[in-house]
Amino acid sequence: MKAFLLALFASGLMLFSPAVHAADKANIKDPAIVFVDSLADTFIHKIFVKDKKESAKVDDFRNVFKDNCDIPFISKFVLGKAYKTASADERKAFQDAFTENVVLTWAGRFKEYAGQTIAVKGTRPAQSGQIYVDSTVISPNPNTKPIALIWRLKNNDGYYKIADLIVEGVSMVMTYRSEYAAILQNNGGSVAALADSLKAKNKTLKQSLGI
Repeated sequence: MKAFLLALFASGLMLFSPAVHAADKANIKDPAIVFVDSLADTFIHKIFVKDKKESAKVDDFRNVFKDNCDIPFISKFVLGKAYKTASADERKAFQDAFTENVVLTWAGRFKEYAGQTIAVKGTRPAQSGQIYVDSTVISPNPNTKPIALIWRLKNNDGYYKIADLIVEGVSMVMTYRSEYAAILQNNGGSVAALADSLKAKNKTLKQSLGI
C-alpha cells in the first residue's frame, strides 16, 4: 500500500508539471514526447489553476483523463480473469466506477503540488508495439531525491493513450490489479460487487472534496 500511495502521488504530480524545459521544446520531434508535453501543459493551464472551484477542476480532470487514457484496456487488465466471466453490463459498471475512483483520488491530491517539474529523457520500445517514455520528477527542494517516472503508451489508430504509469518501478495498473484481486476473492469473483465497492468509495471521496 505504501508503494501504491507513492505511485499515486507522483503520477498526480507529473500531470501538473512541464514535461520538458522550454529551451528543449523546439528540438522535440518524437510524437510520444510531444504527447506527454502537451498533456502536462493542458493540466497546468486548464486544471491546476489558482482559485478555480474544486468541482470545475474535477470535471476538467475527468474529461482529460478519459480522453488520454486507454480506459477499456486498463479496466480489462486490472480485472484479470474476472473480466472473462463478467457480463457486458458488469464490465461497463466497473469501468465507470473505476474511472471515477481514479479521478476523485487524484483530485484529492491536487493541493499537494509544490512546484515539481518533469524532465523527459527519451523513449524506447515496449511490448505489443507500445512505447515507454522515460522521465524524472524533480522537486524544487534540492534535498529531495528525484523520482523515476515511466509512461507506457499505446498507439490507438494514430493517437497515443496512456496504458500505465510506472513510478520508481511500481506499476499503477499492477497495483490496482493486486488490490482488486483481493476484493474479488472476498466476493466470489463478482465484478458487480467490486463495482459497488468502488461506488461506495467514490461517494466518500466526493464528500471529502466537497462536491
